Amino acid sequence: MNKMKVAKQSSVDLKTKLKLPQELLILLGDDEGNPAKIHKVTALHMFETMPQSKCAVAYEIMSPRVTNDFMHLVVVYSVTANQVLRILSAESEVTSMCTPADDTILIVGTSVGSICLFDMSDFELATVPFEFLNYRALLASKNPSALE
Repeated sequence: MNKMKVAKQSSVDLKTKLKLPQELLILLGDDEGNPAKIHKVTALHMFETMPQSKCAVAYEIMSPRVTNDFMHLVVVYSVTANQVLRILSAESEVTSMCTPADDTILIVGTSVGSICLFDMSDFELATVPFEFLNYRALLASKNPSALE
């Protein structure tokens, strides 16, 4: 196989490998160990800065912890590292996402017409860290055997 092809995978190939972490679905599940389920992906956005190494995916999740409604999460991935960078929450279904040219803010539009703004600067520099969720630490404290 050509070394250049291996070294430079297309962004489409890299995006197909993105996956919502199973630990997060377990964490959003019930106390009996039944995980939450992805109902649908509602929006996708590739960040503009070069190289396009970040991607945001909006999910509608069925969780036994929420009755009569879905959870609406936006997960920001590092496409090249294939890992979650941020987990953000929206109050209703996300229908569109965009960023300015410098990718400092993620602008999220919802089905009810509201707009959410998320600061995409480095987490360590952010003044409001509540939008970050360390799902592995929470799951380890809730159900350590789930990480084995």
